[in-house]
Amino acid sequence: MRPEFESPNQRMRRRLSSRLLLGPAIGLCVGLAAGAIVGTTVSSPGRPAFWLALVGCSVFATMVGALVGGYSSLESPDPGAEPSDTESPVLDRPELTREEHEVSGRHR
Repeated sequence: MRPEFESPNQRMRRRLSSRLLLGPAIGLCVGLAAGAIVGTTVSSPGRPAFWLALVGCSVFATMVGALVGGYSSLESPDPGAEPSDTESPVLDRPELTREEHEVSGRHR
């Protein structure tokens, strides 16, 4: 199916699946690098504190990457296609609006 004829649900599913793979992968790489730096700063490589920092940073960054990847797959609907509880939310409804007139002789 060509992308210009995809339904919004198909487009969302395609974006979500690719970004939910890419986000945690990038997060894991960043977490490993940050964990290695923190672990080396706190302790020498190979010690339990090093491995704890490496694993902790990796898990945290992977979860943050998944969250950011999931959020980045969302998009705003096209103008005029927003979900609403009314049929025409952008039109003026005369029963809800009134014209204001200047009252002379009064100060606010």
